[in-house]
Amino acid sequence: MKISFLGGISEIGGNKILLDHDRFRILLDFGKSFKTESKFFVRPYLAPFSISDLIKLGIVPNFAGTYKWQPGEPVIDGVLVSHAHLDHYGYVPLLKPEIPVFMGETSKIIILARQDVQTSSWERKIEKESINTFRTGSQLEIGPFQVLPIHVDHSIPGAYAFLIEAGGKRVVYTGDFRFHGQVSHLSKDFMEKAGDFQPDLLIVEGTRVAPESDPEEAMIRLLEQHNIYMSSTPPPLRVKKEAANEREVLEEMKAVSETAENSLILIEANTTDIDRLRTVWLLSRELGRQLVIGETQALILNRLSKEDPNIKNLPKIGDFLLYLSRRRKKKSWEEVKEERRRPAIKELISQVEDHCGPEAVVWGENRKKLAREPNSFIVLTPNSPNTLMGILPEDGRKFPLTFILSRSEPFNEELAMSFDRLLNWLAYFGLKKYYRIHVSGHARPEDLRTVIEEIKPKTIVPIHTSYPELFDEYVPPSFRDGLRLISIKETLEL
Repeated sequence: MKISFLGGISEIGGNKILLDHDRFRILLDFGKSFKTESKFFVRPYLAPFSISDLIKLGIVPNFAGTYKWQPGEPVIDGVLVSHAHLDHYGYVPLLKPEIPVFMGETSKIIILARQDVQTSSWERKIEKESINTFRTGSQLEIGPFQVLPIHVDHSIPGAYAFLIEAGGKRVVYTGDFRFHGQVSHLSKDFMEKAGDFQPDLLIVEGTRVAPESDPEEAMIRLLEQHNIYMSSTPPPLRVKKEAANEREVLEEMKAVSETAENSLILIEANTTDIDRLRTVWLLSRELGRQLVIGETQALILNRLSKEDPNIKNLPKIGDFLLYLSRRRKKKSWEEVKEERRRPAIKELISQVEDHCGPEAVVWGENRKKLAREPNSFIVLTPNSPNTLMGILPEDGRKFPLTFILSRSEPFNEELAMSFDRLLNWLAYFGLKKYYRIHVSGHARPEDLRTVIEEIKPKTIVPIHTSYPELFDEYVPPSFRDGLRLISIKETLEL
């Protein structure tokens, strides 16, 4: 078996691993590399015109006949998607629809919901007929490859690791995982099964293997310093609150909320972080405030509640207010509610209004109540500047605001570029400080040592880390001879 590492080397995300055996080729993830794309593109001002632009710049591999609208037969026989984060599946929409894409049932729900919110594009849409779903216990056969997916704990539900066998060789791929989330037992179960599997190769994520074990924290500090340099107004100071797990996130948020009695509480988190959404919902109930969430979060939540009975204790329609992104009537400054929206969002608006009445949809004049009665609401958003711009009254009058940054995933370049704007918005509202409360979606470096000891692989390749050269610090001495630091596009043969 040959394993080629086409992405995710010396960077966080962009995983693309090619397995080749007996003239069959499958991909472990086919993720978007925000780091590489940002070298050449600044969307929407400078974007790739076609797949050809991505190929000639080396952003995606030059697989002949494999991408949409290319002539010839595909050279890829299938794709295994570990979970529904763009840095793991973001380039799958570029592939021909006849190439089967295997993913967990929960990932399918989340990805299709996101697609139903977005404007259709050649870069965004995975055809439904391409998707084949699995759950833990499923046995997949793709040519000579025998694949066992095993559920793991991550900051998004429906994340999987894979045990793969072909030609008598065995590979374990962790995807992204952790041991301190609400379903940490899943990662422990994976570790046990992977140990029994006796792999020749362990491909293991190392996001938090870094000079600091919180790479996002280091990025935030750098961006804050840049903002101080560029701005005449000092940015608000960050107050970091440590949390080891989601329960502690809730407790820290409650402590901050005690000092925010008269403020609107604005919390920024990843759209697909269902654990964090659940936490903020529980916070809103304890504080007696109404939870306000956006369209994409609400649509994903609604579909998970209906279609995935394994995800428990989720807020349902009636437990939140639906915040609509602003849409303008054509050739007018007048805001519209349903016009120029995707069908899935129109249907969601109808469901919310039928269940709770029109006041449960926050748009137009209805937005003003968030600024008028700030102490009645908690707003959860993936894009704080956009949300604040929508809430800000016409006269620019500021309202009391408490801000909590609660992302579980490391910053990609797109988020990093918007962080300056976020700090400027917080400064505009007169904030002298903001809070950083989160728990990472990734395994602690110390946990990786335990994983290696339990699985006992012959060879170890770190991926999804900016600092693979530090990985040996967390590899037990008896396994260090098997550690391989791979270069991009390098091929390993078992």
